[in-house]
Amino acid sequence: MLVGGPSSSPDYRASGETRVRTIGLGDSGNDLPMLRVVDRPILMPKPDGSFDDEVTAALPHIRRFTEPGPVGWGRAVLAALQPQDHSFESEAKERTSKRS
Repeated sequence: MLVGGPSSSPDYRASGETRVRTIGLGDSGNDLPMLRVVDRPILMPKPDGSFDDEVTAALPHIRRFTEPGPVGWGRAVLAALQPQDHSFESEAKERTSKRS
């Protein structure tokens, strides 16, 4: 299905051709509304490696990625896009052990 510009405004959900899955990455309480509605919410660590208490209290089973910053965000998105459901923590440990 081709989706045109703003003037055509097709509803891709009504076509039934493709299931759209959403991914949301956040690191603080202001991201909570987004994290609650996406299919794959991912909590990113703060620069010190800790996780936001407000998010962990509201979504205790949220997936957590262990690397902060742009590199961590990029790796989390790539991991979330994989066809199989990977464990972010084991992937991060694997990368860390390869660096040693």
